Amino acid sequence: MYCFKCGTKVPDGARFCHACGNDLSILYQEKDETSAPATRFVPAKCTNCGGKLDVDPEKETASCPFCGTTFIVDKAIKNYQVSVNTEMNIDSATVNIHGATAANYVLRAKAFEEDLEYPRAIEYYEKALDIDYNNEEAQLGTVKAQAMIRAQELMDWGEYELALDIYKTVLEADPECLHAKDQISLAERILASSPYIEDTVKGIFSDSHILALRDRLVWQKSESKHLEYMYTRMKDIDKTFSTLEFVVTDQNGKEETINITCSSGKKAKAFVKFIQNAQNGILPKLKESRNF
Repeated sequence: MYCFKCGTKVPDGARFCHACGNDLSILYQEKDETSAPATRFVPAKCTNCGGKLDVDPEKETASCPFCGTTFIVDKAIKNYQVSVNTEMNIDSATVNIHGATAANYVLRAKAFEEDLEYPRAIEYYEKALDIDYNNEEAQLGTVKAQAMIRAQELMDWGEYELALDIYKTVLEADPECLHAKDQISLAERILASSPYIEDTVKGIFSDSHILALRDRLVWQKSESKHLEYMYTRMKDIDKTFSTLEFVVTDQNGKEETINITCSSGKKAKAFVKFIQNAQNGILPKLKESRNF
């Protein structure tokens, strides 16, 4: 027998429909012996044209009033059940009842995020948005994954400052994003240890190397002598011909004049300009500074 409300097949003698909860006990109420048994119709769907029908489940076949096709009643009832259980349209947004849901797609997308598979994460976030365009988790997740892909591209191109800005923005939006935290640390380490300007001066016995880092000047006078000067402790920065000159103050307040010979006057001038700008918080992009 079938539920006369939703069309689901139920065991003979069932008091309730296991699918929709409809009370079926009315079918077993005692009837007047003289009264004719009432026919209970159930919803169905024509297997040919898809027209919605009401059929007598006790019959084997019936004719569709829309297309005239003769159909098997049991198949038409099952056809209706499939159409109901597959999808339901609510406010123009398709919501799958027994299939995947927006929430399921979001969970799958987050799993791909954890594995750093951002293109796949975007794919599943978009599937969630196809079901529910207003799903905020899917909207934010898509933007976040796209940002992480862009930041990695910038890291690969040596655009560490731009990548760092993006990672910091992602972390502000999602403080629990461990990958963004790790990438921020990596970008900052690269920026702190990478020279914006570098120079090598050939010597008789050994070469000297001068490196302008993000916050300090490194002078490797020889293989055994390595000196560092923080920009915050430097003043009177200037040049004479190819010599970089400045005064540095140590932790005890003692001042010392430093003279470093560069390979050319142009290079010494570049160091002076860079250090003065760095003291004011102005730094060029690391990639662009390589032209100094």
